[in-house]
Amino acid sequence: MKAQSEPPSIEDRTLLERRSDVRYRVLDGQAVVVVQESWEAVVLNELGTRILEMIDGRTTVEELLKQLAASYEVNRDELRRDVLSYLTDLVKAGILTTIESPRSAP
Repeated sequence: MKAQSEPPSIEDRTLLERRSDVRYRVLDGQAVVVVQESWEAVVLNELGTRILEMIDGRTTVEELLKQLAASYEVNRDELRRDVLSYLTDLVKAGILTTIESPRSAP
């Protein structure tokens, strides 16, 4: 069995994008995500879906946190901790990947 490497550390300046083999559909506000390589499916709640849709390869984690903080009444430190943990989980699940430089706009 191949040993799984530790995902890169996610910080405020980190850029993320959805992996190319990830497909998803939003049904009733929840995303059903399929990682084609493994054929695993994951269902995300409304907030998870919003975060997934905000990941575009150009928006830093810091910018994502600012947008979320403007929309929700929540302690900023708690929001940061929870979102960083959630993004790390999505990287581990093979849904997101970190990138080195911003992607150009479509």
